[in-house]
Amino acid sequence: MNTPKGWYEGVSMSRFSMCIGCEGKIPYVSALYTEKKLGSRSRSHRASTYSVASWSRQLCVSCQLSISYIEQIGCPHCGRAVRCTDCERHPLLAYGLAANRSAVAYSEAMKAWLHRFKFQGDAGYAAIMAGMMLHRYELLAATISNFHQQISISPLPFYERLRRWLYRLPSVPYPDVVTFVPSTAERLVERGFNPAERLATLLATAWDCPVMPLLTRMTDQGRQSHLGRSGRELALAGAYRCHTQTLQTLCANTNTSNKSPMYILLVDDVYTTGSTVRACAGALTGALRDYEISAIICSYTWARA
Repeated sequence: MNTPKGWYEGVSMSRFSMCIGCEGKIPYVSALYTEKKLGSRSRSHRASTYSVASWSRQLCVSCQLSISYIEQIGCPHCGRAVRCTDCERHPLLAYGLAANRSAVAYSEAMKAWLHRFKFQGDAGYAAIMAGMMLHRYELLAATISNFHQQISISPLPFYERLRRWLYRLPSVPYPDVVTFVPSTAERLVERGFNPAERLATLLATAWDCPVMPLLTRMTDQGRQSHLGRSGRELALAGAYRCHTQTLQTLCANTNTSNKSPMYILLVDDVYTTGSTVRACAGALTGALRDYEISAIICSYTWARA
C-alpha cells in the first residue's frame, strides 16, 4: 500500500549532507540550527532569494569556525586588520578609490578554499565565498560610510527599518552599480570563468542591483603572485581601460537630477598589495570624469592578504 510521505520521512531521508569544505557529514539538525542562528540576521535589506543560510548550511561547524573573518579594521583605507603603512605610501584616494574592505584574512585555510574555486574550478565555493561577503557587508560598509559621509544611504522600506531597530543593525549604503576586476582572454579560456565576475554577480543578485562589466583588460603580463610590490605596479600600468559601450549605457541610465554621487562597488577575490584595485579605480575615475559622472568607488574583496 502506497502512502504519502510525511515531513518526518523526508527529514529522515536527508539526515546528513556533505560539507563542501572537508567532505564530512553535516547532521540535518546542525544545518537547521545554523540557519536559525545566522540566516535571520544577515540577509540584505533588498529582495533576495540568496541568504547566509543558503551557504552556511553547506559547511560543517568545524569549517565555519575556521573562517578567519576580519573582526577589527586597523586601517580605515584598505581595511586591513592591523595598522597599514602601505596606504601612507600609496594613498587609495590618489587613484580615485575611496576605500577597500575585505571579508576575511587570507589564512592557510582560506588559501585552500580559493585554490579549489579559482584553480580547480569548484563552482560550489563561489556561493560560499559570496555568502561570506554578504554576511560581513553590513559591518564593513558601516565603517566606510562613517569614513566617507558623502556616500548616501538608500531609503529603506518600513520592514527593513523595523528589522534594523530590533537587531540594532547599522544603516549602510548599498551600491548603485557592482562591477568587477576583469580577466584576460587567456585566463578566461584557461579557467572557463572569471572568479571576480562570479562573486560580483552573486552579490548584485542578492542586492537587486545591476552588475556591469565597466572594465576591460588590455595587457597580460602573466601571473603576479611571484611579483613584489614594485613589480605588480609596473605590470599593471595601463593594463585596464573602461569598456566604452557599457559606460555609455551607465551614463544613459544615470539620474542627472540626483546630486549625490553614484556608489560603484568594485569586486575582486583577494587584495594583496592593492595594485590591481588601484589600477582599476584609476581607469574608472578618468573615464567617469570624461563623462561628467560624479561617483564614489569602493572595492570589496573576499580576502585581505
